Amino acid sequence: QIFYIFTNPRYIVLPTGETKRIVDCDVWHIFGDSGDKNTKNDHVFHNASLRYIIQFYINKGVDIEYVRVWTDNCTGQYKCRQNFYNLSHIPLTFDSVKQAEHCFAQVYSFKGPWDAAGRMVKWYIRKLERTEKERVKDAFACYLHAEEYFKNNLPGGKDWHEMEREMDPGMEDMTVFSAVNRYAGIATDDSELYEQYINEGHEHVINTHRSEAIDTEPYNGSHNKHYFKGTGVETAEGAELLMQSKPCRCNPCRSLEEECPFGHIKGDAETIHRQPLQYYLDERRQAQEEMRNNMIQHVEAILPNLFPFGAHNDKNLRALVRLMGKDRVEVVRQDGLTNDNGKPLAPVKTDRVAALQAAMITVEEVQNRINELRANNNNN
Repeated sequence: QIFYIFTNPRYIVLPTGETKRIVDCDVWHIFGDSGDKNTKNDHVFHNASLRYIIQFYINKGVDIEYVRVWTDNCTGQYKCRQNFYNLSHIPLTFDSVKQAEHCFAQVYSFKGPWDAAGRMVKWYIRKLERTEKERVKDAFACYLHAEEYFKNNLPGGKDWHEMEREMDPGMEDMTVFSAVNRYAGIATDDSELYEQYINEGHEHVINTHRSEAIDTEPYNGSHNKHYFKGTGVETAEGAELLMQSKPCRCNPCRSLEEECPFGHIKGDAETIHRQPLQYYLDERRQAQEEMRNNMIQHVEAILPNLFPFGAHNDKNLRALVRLMGKDRVEVVRQDGLTNDNGKPLAPVKTDRVAALQAAMITVEEVQNRINELRANNNNN
């Protein structure tokens, strides 16, 4: 995976006296073996690499207040609930980061230097293979050769900073985004392999901690949004994520202090809070337990006078049918009425009475089922 890091935006004066806007770029090439087709450069790989890169610059003394990520709309890597959850937690993980944004590109006009960033590595690896100097068999071998190549070769073959200091006429060849540094990294899911690489002295080794990756509930409505922001706010409902229809990088949006003149295009902001998936699974389990307990209470209330079934209200009969389960009591519409699509209408009370009578259940059978459900609740 390739990260194009924009740093030090500024205007420079060319030898001709003209000014030109320049943004220094650090290019990161992160290599990793994929265990199967579902884990190749997925959200776990992306988020582990992104967090490593943020920490790398913080360790260098860079005061990072805002993290802004631009990507395409790949659902496996970027536009997925796990990535949104991670985005909302970046400001909560790094003390200096106030907000973290993820902007998704439109489906056209998003070509840039990042699209060609990988060709240097591909060219070098193919050269080694073609000349039979090396057999580059896996991601780690690619990482080693890329690391060696970047240490011995300047990005683009030129030291842009030195040219800038010396007012070299070649400065006119500088593009808006000029690569000044390239880094090679290796990411692995294997903790033992990670320790091995560290002990061998390799740089930029990343442990993806795949087994610890956190899942959550879907962010409803995110499929048609292209701007997401982790606000750094966390409530009892979870970390906050702001979503809008379109991203915007106008000056007011960059300053975060003025009102955006394109608000009608960006769309209304929506905020969603999310907890880890286990939180919602526990909630569902508790709701199911409450439902079962309520069902048991309804059935126990009618158990002393279970027969005839028609003497009880429909609410209690529905509870009895659910308690016994479809394997024991199956209710179907008896009058054959259907909706406009030809599907049978929902059963009514007379259908439940008929189904219970046909099942010939006994009081002892119902009591045993109640005891079984209670035992399951206690075990859970």
